Order: sequence, then structure tokens, then C-alpha cells
Amino acid sequence: MTEPTNDILDLNQFILKIKRNWFYFLLSFLICFVAAFGFNRYSEEKYLVETSLLIKKDNNIGSASDLLYEKSILADNVEVSDKILLLKSYPLIYATLEQLRYDITFYLIGSVKNAEIYEVPIQIICDKEHNLYNQTLKFTNITFKDFSVENLKTGEIKTFKYNQKFEINNTSLKVIFNQNNFNQGDEYLVKFKYLKKLTKKYQNELIINQEERESSVVNISLYTTDQIKGIVFLNKLTENYIQSEVKEKSLASKNTVVFINNQLSEMQDSLSFIEQQIQDYKNKNNITDLSLKAQTIYSKIASVESELVKSRSINNYYDYLEKYISEGQLFEGISVPTSYGIDDPAINMLIDQLVEIQIKKNILIDGGQINNPAIAQYNRQNKQLLLNLQEAINTNRFANDILIKDIEQRIVKLESSLSSIPEVERELLSIERLQAISEKVYTFLLTKRAEAKISHSSITADSKVLEPAIYLNNPPDYPKKSSNYLFAFVMAIFIPLLCILLIELLNDKIISSIDIKRRTDIPIISGLGKNYSGSSLLFDQNPKSLVFEGFRGLRTNLDFIELNQKNKTIMVTSSTSGEGKTYISENLAIAYAVSNKRTIVIGADLRRPRLYKDFNKHAKYGISNYLENSKLKIEDIILESDEKNLDLIYSGYKPERPAELFATDRFLELIDKLKLLYDIIIIDTPPVGLVADALIISKSVDINLFVVRHKVSSKASLNFINELEKNNKFKNINIVFNDVTSSDENHYGYGYGYGYVYHSKSATSNYFSDEKV
Repeated sequence: MTEPTNDILDLNQFILKIKRNWFYFLLSFLICFVAAFGFNRYSEEKYLVETSLLIKKDNNIGSASDLLYEKSILADNVEVSDKILLLKSYPLIYATLEQLRYDITFYLIGSVKNAEIYEVPIQIICDKEHNLYNQTLKFTNITFKDFSVENLKTGEIKTFKYNQKFEINNTSLKVIFNQNNFNQGDEYLVKFKYLKKLTKKYQNELIINQEERESSVVNISLYTTDQIKGIVFLNKLTENYIQSEVKEKSLASKNTVVFINNQLSEMQDSLSFIEQQIQDYKNKNNITDLSLKAQTIYSKIASVESELVKSRSINNYYDYLEKYISEGQLFEGISVPTSYGIDDPAINMLIDQLVEIQIKKNILIDGGQINNPAIAQYNRQNKQLLLNLQEAINTNRFANDILIKDIEQRIVKLESSLSSIPEVERELLSIERLQAISEKVYTFLLTKRAEAKISHSSITADSKVLEPAIYLNNPPDYPKKSSNYLFAFVMAIFIPLLCILLIELLNDKIISSIDIKRRTDIPIISGLGKNYSGSSLLFDQNPKSLVFEGFRGLRTNLDFIELNQKNKTIMVTSSTSGEGKTYISENLAIAYAVSNKRTIVIGADLRRPRLYKDFNKHAKYGISNYLENSKLKIEDIILESDEKNLDLIYSGYKPERPAELFATDRFLELIDKLKLLYDIIIIDTPPVGLVADALIISKSVDINLFVVRHKVSSKASLNFINELEKNNKFKNINIVFNDVTSSDENHYGYGYGYGYVYHSKSATSNYFSDEKV
């Protein structure tokens, strides 16, 4: 005997099931395609509009601002990913929607659905703050001069004239007429939306991605119900973004110019005072010019003092930075370090990072994300950068102080050489030195102001539009009708296919002879059709019925087993109750009896006896009485039935240990005596899968019939009977496939061993229900 095959899906059987359930596939096709049609017909159509933006990560070398402000705050070190955040920022989108007045939305009324429309023959002008939020008004074009307005909330209808103010819900409105798109009788729904909610909606729907990972090209796209409306929005959004870049860059340059102008004003007053002081001193002391020696010494001192002025100016900027830090001011508008001749890369980098963090933080705050965890992270980074900046200031100031001391010592040494010059000249020289220092500072500031103004005038945005959003006369991108129909086609096949597959895989019942053959090598001796008659004894109802013909076929197949044996003892059992073993025992006995075979049926199921119910005969004693009471004779338990050549032995009373009775020699003697009296002995036993009675009785019989019932017996029951045969506990075992319907026969085949399946449909049978535990 071979091992049973694994419980895997049988492809041929699965295909047959698909053919059998063709109606469900047809129904699935109908439902899926109707659903796809409805979805395509009633879904809001959307178009994909796109634009692309080139974002430069760094300013180009060679621009005026770069030459004058190398490594300055104007250099854009913000990564493209941060620029994407700016493009999707709440303030930018809000400003764009506000400028376009997208909070007022028009819908063209249709017979099936209303469609959003951008180009309409009317324009509504109203205040930004009004009382029409979340309300819908219905506008109807009457003539070139008049229109009607219906408030759908109140049902009130009024007629007004174009280009004249009117009032609804205490809100002043004015409708401007555009003759180009006018159609008399056109109706429009106008919805007034909250601009804040609309901004959030656009934020979520706006799609921004880099062209490639290292690319500076950003693609911006949006699904919109009106293609022109989406195009206008994207082009306006990129325009506002570029303007904001220029504005941001101009802020630092403007602040620098303002700061330098303030310093120049102070220096100009100082120079005027010193010039007047020099003139007064010369007139008082009658001096025209310094001697050659004094001029030489003065020139050297002035050169060194210019270095001192520059160094002190650097310290002044450090004081300016420390004031920013101590007062907690925003670094977005800070004066650039190069305005004081400071080119320290560490300080420039730290200030750039502080500006970048402040921008990111502002984006989140302006977008209403005050509780966003990223803000706390930015605050921590800002705190650390400020500490690093303060440390860099301290380090640079210390080095600059050493340089100042060195310069001052050089000046003192040069001043000692002035002792040989007359006192009058020395005093004048001292005043002129002060004038020269002030002039150099003034000249330095003028130069830096000119540089700042040139830089301000040459500021350009780091971004530019590569491809603006344009109108394409294409079909809607959503819903994708062909894709939806294809999806419906796939689902129409997949859903019923999946259902059949799940039913097949989850089903643990035996459906066909294929299920039996795939799990056991035990032969199927016959298949018996479903009994619709409502009676257990088929011969009494219709001896020529097709179902009873199945028992004649079973009888014939059994005759081919043990051909040389005159008497046959047949045991009928099953794995559990309700599979039809008693029903088969009774009708098989009748089939033998009508063929002139002396037949007896023994009800060996002492726990759930049934023979007496079906044959409706009363007996005083049964087999249990006979096996326990040695005084009883065989004639005391044999009962004649109404059928010729058919006798019965009932179960008798229910003993405490039924299995031990069948293990006695008296049972074996009973079988031997019955063989002398009968040609066929059929023993109806308890289920072999529940109790041991059948295993004991099987040793005394010639043929064992194991009943498998269609859609009732489990597949695991075959594993049990395989083990019994493998261990030689059952001999000469055959399977009877019971209760097979005509539809199963058509799809799974009707040949079982030597026999066929027969059916009869006349009534609904509940016969087997009595056998269930």
C-alpha cells in the first residue's frame, strides 16, 4: 500500500468546479462592470497639471554679490529638500489662494452631476471677511443685464443687475458680467469656502518631488477638477515663491545698508567737527603746513592707525552679534559679517545655519503646527548653534585684541619720534591724525555701502521656472476609465475564483471519489446515489428505483470477492455516526434476499440500535442477551422479517461493556452457527472511529465495508482507516461511497470500482439525521 498524497489542490477538480459555477462568474462580471461604469460615470474627473522649477543650491561664482560678499549670508546653502518645504508651506499657499480668490468656487449644474468650472461669464467681488462661509448660492443667467440668485439654505430667490452691489446675509456682493462665455439660462452653484481649510487641502494635494536624487530640478504637480484652474494656481505659486526668495535675500542687504548709513551719519558729523578744529588751530597759531619730517612721521602713524581702526571695527561687529544673541533677535535680518571686513568661515557658516533653522521653524509655525516635535528639535539646534557662535566670537575677539595691542605698541613707538618736532606742530599733527583716521573709516563705510547697494540691485532668485504649467487638451487623468474596466475584468475573475479556491482549501469533507483516491489505495467498491424517497427501506417503496439498483450493483461487486466461498460474512462500519452504515446494511441485506440468498442482518451497534425502528418488528431478546446468557438458544434471538429470505437479530439491551461481549468465544460460535444457516451474514457495527467493537468483530468476518458519505465524512477519516489497514487490523476492506448526488456524478464521474451511481428524486430524505450523535 502506498502512502496517501498530500492534501493539495487538484487542478482538474478545481477546473471542473469553475465550469460548474459559471453562473457566479457571469454574475461577478455583471456586478464588476456595472460598478466600474458607475465609478467612471459619477466620479469627479480630475486632471494632472505639472510645472518644474530649477533650484540652485549655491549662487553662481562671478555675480556681483558673490564677488563682494564671498561666503556671505546671501549665499544659499539650503538644500533642495528644504526648498520643497517652503513650496508646500502654509503661508505661501494661503497667499496664492487669497490672491486668486479660490475661496469662491463655481460649479456648472449638470443633469447627472455638478462639475467645477473656472472660466465663467461672471466674477463675484466680495470682502475677504463675509458671512457666506459654507453656503451655496445658485446663480442663473437671465439676460445680459439681469441674473437671479437663490439661497439654497433658505430657498429665497432674488433678481439683481450685473455690475451693481447687492447684499445677501449682511454681505455686500458685486457680480461683474463677462460676455465672452455667456449662455442664457446657464445655472451655476457658487460655494464660499474657508480659506484656511482650503489651504490645508491644497497642502495635502500638492505633489512635489526631485527629478533625481542629486538633481536641482523640482517637479510640482496637482490633481484638479478644472485643468485651467490648476494651471493658474501652479504658475501663481511658483511666481510667489520666486518673489519670496528675492524678498528674503533683499532683507539682509537692506539691513546692512541701513546700518552703514547710520554709521556714515555719525562719522560725517565727527569729520565736520575735526575739520573745523584744525582750521581754528591753524589760524590761532599762524601755521599753514607741517614740516617734511612731521609729514613723514604722520604718514607712518596714519598707516598703522588704519589697521587699528579696522581691528576695532571688527570688535564692534562682535558686540553687534552678542547683542543679537542676548536679546534673542531673529537672524533673518542680520547685517552680513563682510560689511565689517570679517571673512571668518566659522562665523559665516553658523549664521547661515541659524537663518536656515529659523526659516524651517517659521514654516511650521505659520502652518499651524505649533506642537510639531520638529519645532522642539529646531529649538535645541538653535540653542547649540548660539553657544557655538558665542564661542567663535570669544575666540576671534581674543585674537583680535592681541592684534590691537600690537598695533597700539607700534603707534606708541612712532609717536616717541615726535619729541624732536616743535610742540605746535605736534599738536596740529595729533588733530590731523584724528581727521585721517575718521576719513579712512568714512571711506571704508562708503565703499561697503556701495558694495551693498550693488549687491542689492543684482539680487536674483535662486530658482527659475523650467517648464510652466500649460493647457493640454487631454482626457481626464482620473478616473482612468480603461484601467478601471481592466481592473473590473480582473476582479470579476478573481473574486469568484478566490471564493472557490478558499472553499476548496478550507473544505475538510469528502466531495468526490477523487478525494478518496488521492488519500487512500483502498478500493471503492461502489457508489450509492442520494435517497430522496424519505424511507430507509427502499425495496418497500420502489423495488425498481434507481437508488435500489445501486444496492444491486454493490451486491454484484461483492460477489466478485471471494468467488470460491459459499457463505459470506460482511461487516459494515464507518468513521462516525450519520454516514449511513445501518441504511446500507439493511438495503444490502434486502438486495441479497431478493436474489434468493438466505440472509441475516445482525444489529451489533449496542449503543445506538436502529434495526428495530426501520423493520418495525418486536423481539424479546437480542445479540447482547444471547452473548451474556448461555441458556439462550440461537432460535431465541432470530426474528423473521416481512421480506422473504431475510432474518434479523436485534441489538438487545445495552450492556456496560459491549466490546467485551464480542471478544468472547460465544460470539465466534454464533457466527459459525449462522454460516450453517445463511448464505449471507451482514453485521451492522458501531463506528470504528469511536469505539473498539468493530475492530473486534472484523476478525470474524470475510469482507469489511467502510462507509464514506458525500459532504459528511471528513478527509481525516481516510487517514484513520489507512492506519488500520497498514497495521493489519482490517482485512479485505472496501469503501462504499454513499449519498452521491447526480450533479456530483456529472462532474466527478460515476464509475466506482465495478459499479455505478444511481439516483432517484421523489422526496426529501431526513433518514441519516437519526444516525447523528
